[in-house]
Amino acid sequence: MTSKPVKYAYTLHNPRSVPNGTYDGVVDMLPDISSETWEACFDTVEAAVEDARLVWRDNHGYYPTPGEYVAVAPYTPWYPDVGEHWLLDDLCSAAYEAADDAADDWVEELGKVTREDLQELHSGLQAVLREWLKKHDLEPHFGTVDTAKATYCPLWEGAGA
Repeated sequence: MTSKPVKYAYTLHNPRSVPNGTYDGVVDMLPDISSETWEACFDTVEAAVEDARLVWRDNHGYYPTPGEYVAVAPYTPWYPDVGEHWLLDDLCSAAYEAADDAADDWVEELGKVTREDLQELHSGLQAVLREWLKKHDLEPHFGTVDTAKATYCPLWEGAGA
């Protein structure tokens, strides 16, 4: 199985303010990596930082100044997975409901398919599912952010990522 290309996500979400309205220093000014608000699916860290700069500009009316940061972390998009075993189990159940014991031989043959045959079925089902989701604009746009690998990148122009 080939590995999926690494994608990146970022958050500009600042931590909730301390109850008395004060800040405890620089840490309170950094984006909150425990945030559930992440913008995702960038091919590079640099692309994520550049998008964050533009979002900052759009939200604040000016480009970020020194001291503003964005948290960037690896992101794994979620892809639905069709379980070929579920499909075969459903077929067997339907066969028994329709034909009772007369389905025994056919169900037994289904149980003898090879690992390669199952992989072929899985690949075909995945391709059909991806095509169907795309056709109906139902592709998932969420995934998992690896916050343990998050880094803080400066947002101001010329600081680098």
